[in-house]
Formats: sequence, C-alpha cells, structure tokens
Amino acid sequence: MELRFEDGKLRLYDPKTEEYLRTHEESEAERRSLGKRVARELRARQKADARATIAEAKAAALAAENLRLREELAKLRRNGNGRS
Repeated sequence: MELRFEDGKLRLYDPKTEEYLRTHEESEAERRSLGKRVARELRARQKADARATIAEAKAAALAAENLRLREELAKLRRNGNGRS
C-alpha cells in the first residue's frame, strides 16, 4: 500500500491492483446506492408476485367456470335437451 496525495486528499493506493481504496464517503455512497437498488428490486418482485397471484386466481375461476359449463352441458345431453 502507498499513501498518495490525490485531489487535495490523502488516499491509499494499492500498486498490485493499480487502484485506490475507497474512502469512507465512497463506501457509504455505494452502500446507499445498493440499498436503493435492492429496494427497487424488492418492489418490482412484489408487484410481479401480486400480478402472478391475480393471474392464478383468474385461471382458477376460469377453470371452475369451464367445469361448471361442462357439467351443465353433460346434464343437458343426458336429458335430451342438448344438440348432438
């Protein structure tokens, strides 16, 4: 590690990676940015889950209606009131 004066500040520099170590401010900014991204992704996932739940409920309702109509049709056919 090397201690360097960069842009009016002392910075730690790693000659092996050829990069400066992040300052506390940089680390905090990165943490806040990551927190915001995680929150956005969580909201998106929650919305997607809600849409999936609604779609599943609609599919179940359609399946139930389909079954009811098939049973009604079978009953009509048994009673001779349906078309063949």
